Amino acid sequence: MSHAQSLPAIGAAFEDGTYAGILTDKSGALYALILLDGHQDDIKWKPALAWAAERQGDLPTRPEAALLFAHLQDKLPKLWCWTNEECSWDASYAWHCGFSYGYQDYYRKSAEGAAVAVRRLPLESFDPLESARSRTAEDVARLRKAAELLVAACESSEALLA
Repeated sequence: MSHAQSLPAIGAAFEDGTYAGILTDKSGALYALILLDGHQDDIKWKPALAWAAERQGDLPTRPEAALLFAHLQDKLPKLWCWTNEECSWDASYAWHCGFSYGYQDYYRKSAEGAAVAVRRLPLESFDPLESARSRTAEDVARLRKAAELLVAACESSEALLA
């Protein structure tokens, strides 16, 4: 099913959660990201993955966490929350995003952090040319602002990790 022509404004209620924006996966396929309602406190990494799956979702990836911080900061706990990504150099660590400032770092999976869940909605039949033709000036301004916020969040995270 494609929702490409009927996506709501960022921050609007959508598909059992809050619409966060559009991303691409590693293959280049577009998908809409939905932040599911609620969060879980004091949870280790593996139980956090299971908690998200029980909600028909997943923990966010690192890019998704940056997008969530850029677009939905007011809907996120001011805590560090697990991502679904393990550290490539040590499988006993996983990445997290601190939603109070948007930084990303890694921590032992045995530590208790918080978790938010997301759902990815594939946009199989998205036609970028049709979408570009139908955009209004307000849509273009919203897309520019979203891109600026995402770049700022990524630069902030890079500066903190440097």
